[in-house]
Amino acid sequence: MPTETLEHLLRQGEESARQLIDRFDPATRSNSTITGVRMDWSNHRWIRLRTHMAALEKMFDSMSEGWDNPEADDVSYHNWLEKMQSDSSEFRHVGRKPSSEQIKAFIEIAELVKKHRNFWGNYGEHNASSNAPKPRTRLRHRAQI
Repeated sequence: MPTETLEHLLRQGEESARQLIDRFDPATRSNSTITGVRMDWSNHRWIRLRTHMAALEKMFDSMSEGWDNPEADDVSYHNWLEKMQSDSSEFRHVGRKPSSEQIKAFIEIAELVKKHRNFWGNYGEHNASSNAPKPRTRLRHRAQI
């Protein structure tokens, strides 16, 4: 590689390191800001929290929608779980019989999710998703491999 290219890459690397140190190292950072917003650890934590809460809000909306509005001919999850609790023949459709305590917990948790979903809605434009940092985080279920 030509010497000029190596020197250019070295200068770019040094400048990048300086910017990272300036933004995130509490012991050495200056009072300057690069984007007008101080990018220190506290700001980084705030961005992560807001991003995560916005993703939870969206996930809660999706879960509540499915809980309240089942597909075509399905009964609601709430009614289905209650039927499972009272009618053991309903267990033939599931791989492992849940305990009464599990069914009760599923219902309670879903109701809590719905309650908190409505809680966020009370803030209107100031809910978790409004002006959330980008790119948005997406929470999703997937198998661990």
